[in-house]
Amino acid sequence: MIKNSASALAIAASGLSAASTRTAVRAQNVANVLTPGYAPLGVEQTARSAGVRAEARPLAPASAVAVGGVDLVTELVDLQAAKRAFQASAAALRTADEQSKELIDLLG
Repeated sequence: MIKNSASALAIAASGLSAASTRTAVRAQNVANVLTPGYAPLGVEQTARSAGVRAEARPLAPASAVAVGGVDLVTELVDLQAAKRAFQASAAALRTADEQSKELIDLLG
């Protein structure tokens, strides 16, 4: 039971980290929308045994709707998705924390 609780905490924490990475990358892209020659970044998420990992990576050349190489629609949609992912991970973290506290109370 303790191992499961620690695992749930690690998974939730990795989700928070991944959502933060996504938000930072998207914010950087939006901030540089008018920067000449700016090459926007994307985020690659991969599943791990205890959660998820997100890494910034260069994007392929931008679409015709992009300004300065940044597609604002894509950036804003992914910012909303990252926000929801962060909220979900925070809720999972709170639940795991509550379960850990209950377990400690039972054992104590």
